[in-house]
Amino acid sequence: GWGSQIFGHRSAIWLALLSACVFGATHFYQGIPGVVTTGMIGFLFGLIYIGAGKKLLPAIIAHMTVNAYGITQLYLGGW
Repeated sequence: GWGSQIFGHRSAIWLALLSACVFGATHFYQGIPGVVTTGMIGFLFGLIYIGAGKKLLPAIIAHMTVNAYGITQLYLGGW
């Protein structure tokens, strides 16, 4: 998106990593494992966004899928 327009297209991966770190840090209330897990998942979503030609819908669908899986496991007692 706009970040790679400002910093150049080669910066997209680094911007996705920075975004994932911020995303992970906002989950600090879950402890270090929550920060690391959500940061890694956030980076994966960023890579999906980049890989999909900077279209947001595939990353949104991936996020919805992860959330649906997690909520299902929570209610079925899998975690």
